Amino acid sequence: MTAKSLKLGQVAGVGAGAGAGDVVLDLQGTQSLDYRGFGIARYVRDHALAIEALRPGFANFTTNPDLQPPDYLESLLESGRHVNSIELSTPRVFHSMSPFELKVPLERAWPTATRSSRLVVTLYDLIPKLFPDHYLADPGTRARYLARMELVRSADAVLAISGSSADAAVDILGIDPRRITVIMAGTSATFVPPASRTDAVAAARQAVHGLQERYILYIGGTDERKNMDRLLLAYAQLPESIRNVWQLVIACLLTPPVQARFEHRIDELGLRNVALLTGYISNDALLALYQGTELFVFPSLVEGYGLPLAEAMACGAPAIASNRSPMAEMVDRDATFDPSDPKAIAGAIERGLTDQAFRQVLLERSQLPAPSWRDVAAKSLDVYDKLLGPAVRAPLS
Repeated sequence: MTAKSLKLGQVAGVGAGAGAGDVVLDLQGTQSLDYRGFGIARYVRDHALAIEALRPGFANFTTNPDLQPPDYLESLLESGRHVNSIELSTPRVFHSMSPFELKVPLERAWPTATRSSRLVVTLYDLIPKLFPDHYLADPGTRARYLARMELVRSADAVLAISGSSADAAVDILGIDPRRITVIMAGTSATFVPPASRTDAVAAARQAVHGLQERYILYIGGTDERKNMDRLLLAYAQLPESIRNVWQLVIACLLTPPVQARFEHRIDELGLRNVALLTGYISNDALLALYQGTELFVFPSLVEGYGLPLAEAMACGAPAIASNRSPMAEMVDRDATFDPSDPKAIAGAIERGLTDQAFRQVLLERSQLPAPSWRDVAAKSLDVYDKLLGPAVRAPLS
């Protein structure tokens, strides 16, 4: 990739568009070494691409010159509207699309040249603040996190990805609700139901070593709030008639210590031959897993949004989820369970696999139109327009 690095005043080919060059989208969240290609990184990518698709040439893009940008940003970085974060001039609006990148110095996350710009931030969640003993035990981490909370608190506009995130902004940060817009999340256009579930299973089995033909799927992280331990406990409580037919597949990035811990737990529960930890998987494998699963289960205790649940349903997977917000808003009430109770999780899994009438309800729910990134982009552009003023409004594509 040969990304051009121009100062905003040197951007070519966008001057004719109203507001061109006035808004900078910060893409540093896609460069995270911890979750590149997943979660927030994927959200930042799809959000920026949707804005560009809806109003081409409107925004410029910035990245961290200290980190390699991912290949999937090529269309944006080679647009002639990319500038690295240390060469920025002062835009009228700077959108920090992932403000809690704690491994990125503040002067990179919020470049000096943008300190007098109108500031927009995307708020995914304030989960570390809710679980400080787990996430903020290190004094340095806590100090950096609190500084980023102040960054969010000082923003002119906060784009919250769910009603839960918006509530956290009000309740924890004391932000005026009038400064908050709930934009939700879309699902990538690649996440669609399979033309053939049989073919999807075959593709998944080719991509994921040890995958059996029939499986239950969880995709997410391994933090305590993700509730993987209770999921394993629930699976261990299922009748052998279930465990002998359906494999439990847990697909997430695992560090060696975390993998060893969960492998030990799987052995303790007697699940060695029926539970699979995949580790890192490619985007193609992820799609195939979603399309081929017979049940997607999402037991998280707390989320900013719950993107894997939305993606699984966009792929036509029957899905059950925690009764906590915002997951409970994505599925029917009957498809939720108490995530603190392994017995309740087990009961929901068994019903989702064996009750055909219930499965039909789950399948019909997943056939509803997926959330649209176009809608997310349109709400974001409305916020930019309000900050820029009516003179810079331009029609949507």
